[in-house]
Amino acid sequence: MITFKTIALLVFLTLVFSPVSISAQSTERLHSINMSYGGVGKDGLRAMIALRDGGYILGGWLDQQKPGHVGKGYLVNVSSQGHIRWDKTILTNGENRVSNVIEIDNGKIVIVVEEYPIDTDPGQAVIMLLSSEGNIEQEVKIGGEGPDLIEVMRPTPDGGYMLAGESASHANGDYQGWIAKLSPRFEVEWQHRIGEPNSPDVLQDLTMLDDGSVVGVGMLMKHSTNPEKPARPWIVKINPGGKLEWSRVVETENLFALRGIARAPNNQLAVAGYTRDWKLNEHNSWVGGLSPEGSVIWGRELRHDGYDILSALEPSNNGKFIAIGTVKGQTTDYDPLLVSFSFDGCEIKKNILETSGRQFGRVVRPLDNGTVSIGGFDIQEGPMGQQLWLLVTDFYHERSPISTSSNGHNPCKQTFIN
Repeated sequence: MITFKTIALLVFLTLVFSPVSISAQSTERLHSINMSYGGVGKDGLRAMIALRDGGYILGGWLDQQKPGHVGKGYLVNVSSQGHIRWDKTILTNGENRVSNVIEIDNGKIVIVVEEYPIDTDPGQAVIMLLSSEGNIEQEVKIGGEGPDLIEVMRPTPDGGYMLAGESASHANGDYQGWIAKLSPRFEVEWQHRIGEPNSPDVLQDLTMLDDGSVVGVGMLMKHSTNPEKPARPWIVKINPGGKLEWSRVVETENLFALRGIARAPNNQLAVAGYTRDWKLNEHNSWVGGLSPEGSVIWGRELRHDGYDILSALEPSNNGKFIAIGTVKGQTTDYDPLLVSFSFDGCEIKKNILETSGRQFGRVVRPLDNGTVSIGGFDIQEGPMGQQLWLLVTDFYHERSPISTSSNGHNPCKQTFIN
């Protein structure tokens, strides 16, 4: 069975880029937390949240050091100084990974688990309610008869949840984009499986608009008109009543991957992802703005000499947006990449966090004190291998610029460089 998990996430598209000034910085920062967690082997992180008490929860998996095995789901709760308060291995009928974490009332936690039953098709979606100490109080499987995977789940104003991901249920064995609304007790109120025939499609992020509509972004993983380029960026909208309003592909000369979306003023949409230069085999981070109808207002490719992608996007506390990713130069190790931008694209900051070793940025959470928390992978030499990684850092302590390039039409009356 073809699954999105086995297909590279490199999906690409070129839009009209805006020649605004960019402050692109290497960084020398004050890190209040820079710590790794896990065991021995190839552990990994899929989720991270900042708790109301100032601590953090990281979710992912512990490697079982068995070739071809997924591992066991893992949660670690740490203090505001990064010290472990408790950690838990999530036990299910098979192997599993924790993919989402949400804090709710009374310090309780909702987690999403990808369960991989032994000797069956992988990928059952399991939602668990945990106590503040990490003990399981409720467990619900959702989806259908086929593999179902949740990429993102967010709380809704009515106490329920909105999820997006991929599902092979009712799709003749092919994955389709999956979006669903759950009640506070995890009952499915409505759901849609959307996509194209014979195409393993996925929705990777979502945001909710002022009127209760939901917009998701992802990719259709089979290009119907150009088989040499395997994917197209994809936007869908569900109205407040749970009905599919539209499903659209952004098609231009090339393709880019959309990995994050956040609501902007007037129901406009901030998005982040990356492009690929097919001739040079280079990847570059990309940010942009969409209209409420999903059309591109502006897009900006942020070039770096090597490998450069964005993986997730969140609104910051200053009215801007912040994206996390990873950068690798031609001769340097992997480092986390932070990009902050205004919705109009007139102010963009690209910052490389120079840390010891090799770190991959996966999740970002802006904090009230002007710092940011970052979750990802820490790859170490020796027996420890790869671990879950937490960094809390001052985003705005900057040092020397690196080179950038731009082209296209400038929509801004003025530009800003910090």
